[in-house]
Amino acid sequence: MISFSCWLEIVPVAAIASVLLAYAYCTRHYGHWTALGVPHTKPTPLLGHFAGPTTGRESGTITVDTLYRRFASHRYFGLYQLRHPMLVVRDPELVHTMLATEFGSFHDRLMSRTSFEHDGLFNSLVNLRGDRWKAVRAKLSPTFTVAKLKTMFASLNVCTGQLVDKLLLLTSGGQGIVNVTDISSKFTIDTIGRCAFGINCNTLFDSNTEFQRAGQAVFTPTLKSSVLNFMRLIDLGWLVDLFRLRSMPDLVYEFYLNLFQDTLELRKSEKEDRNDFISILIKLRNDEKK
Repeated sequence: MISFSCWLEIVPVAAIASVLLAYAYCTRHYGHWTALGVPHTKPTPLLGHFAGPTTGRESGTITVDTLYRRFASHRYFGLYQLRHPMLVVRDPELVHTMLATEFGSFHDRLMSRTSFEHDGLFNSLVNLRGDRWKAVRAKLSPTFTVAKLKTMFASLNVCTGQLVDKLLLLTSGGQGIVNVTDISSKFTIDTIGRCAFGINCNTLFDSNTEFQRAGQAVFTPTLKSSVLNFMRLIDLGWLVDLFRLRSMPDLVYEFYLNLFQDTLELRKSEKEDRNDFISILIKLRNDEKK
């Protein structure tokens, strides 16, 4: 039996060892860019180059912009988001290669370490990876041709016209104060509603709608969503998958699921062909069945 005095010696040693192991785990990738000869600055232990955003001193955009300007003479540079190495490309030719000619090798995103299978709103092409990404991309690529996107331009033009009308209304007389974040989110909701579902949401002029409330819930960060995103960044995404945690309230998922299903049922009974994304998906599904 271990005596009390022995425990007094073991506990501090175990605590120190645990801290050292945690430090080694969190910093073990910090030699990645040095080994590859990629220009970078020295990262802050545990926080990488995102000490400012993590502690709330500045936004991540400012952090990356500062580094981007610092390496103005380089084609690319490296940084660390917490413990993960990330490459920032500055050279336009390299950007074109990665986003066009060799995009099949550069599709995985940082957040795609988790499956998102239980989180329907985020289980999208952006967060998929590997074979799953390739399969979904092959199905969706025909929906984003220039010709099909042009058919939705009229709907987009209506939304932009409403945005202009709203801005003129808010700034009439030169005394108006515009909440850009609020206006931008409402414009996005209206655009998605009209171009994707063929629905006139009108959230720019009427904020008291179910569509506006559901859309605002998606665009507004919460403590829960922030914690889940942070867990994914520090490689605890497997816990998110294990407990099937979702970023949004259940009512939001139910709203969009019901909206999608109701829209599909409505289109089946309609003879009119609409120029929106739902119609394109329906045509794609029907073509696959032939």
